[in-house]
Amino acid sequence: ISVKVVGYADQVGFQPGTKLYRRIVEEAGDALPKEWEARRKYFNQRLSELRAQAIADYLEQLIYRDILPQERTHVEKLVRGAGEELPPNLKPPYPYQDPRRRRCNIYSTITAK
Repeated sequence: ISVKVVGYADQVGFQPGTKLYRRIVEEAGDALPKEWEARRKYFNQRLSELRAQAIADYLEQLIYRDILPQERTHVEKLVRGAGEELPPNLKPPYPYQDPRRRRCNIYSTITAK
């Protein structure tokens, strides 16, 4: 079973001091941009990656628990963060805070052998 998850984020900045903010800052270390717009884009890129990874991990757990035992199947996870890119098929208007931009698209393929 192949599961591809693409995460997206809007263009809203982050609140300093939150758990997620601290996690991203800690992970980034010296790679965290200093300039505000570059930093916002960095945070939203990382957020989209974390969203996609969480969904992919959850789907993997569901597949192994509810569909096929782990010894009878293999789940291949493909995870991509699209950051502030516009999701496909998003029709205007799409303001920078549009909730339709905060989402994950899930694609799956099941192959029997």
